[in-house]
Amino acid sequence: MIGETLPKVDLSDISGKSVDFDESEYTVICFWNRHCSICIRELIVLNILAEDYPNVQFVGLTPDSPEEVQKLMKKLNLEWEDIRIVPNYKWEFTDILKIYMYPSNIIVDKNMIVKAVNVGGNTRKLLRTLEQLSGEE
Repeated sequence: MIGETLPKVDLSDISGKSVDFDESEYTVICFWNRHCSICIRELIVLNILAEDYPNVQFVGLTPDSPEEVQKLMKKLNLEWEDIRIVPNYKWEFTDILKIYMYPSNIIVDKNMIVKAVNVGGNTRKLLRTLEQLSGEE
């Protein structure tokens, strides 16, 4: 998957704003759902990491509906201020990425080229990758 180019797709976050993958140097795309407790912990960590990596956009794609996501966030008192949550994800990247496990995340550059893949909530590996990519500048 590394080196593959993802197709341009139109995605909107939970507030209805369009997600532009070329607005940041890198984007971490996290695939998750509301039934996955490891996913939710990972999103909490990503929200914290977003403060340390201002050149990185964080996007969480979930097949869950906006209502289900908002209900979850309210129930758990979550405010993912620095993550763009995209509900109703329709598997637009599945053919290329073959991601069938939650949580999974990929890092793409502003040209949508896959730079890294992380499966199973290994946030240490993700952090090391972000550190390496930040050193490339």
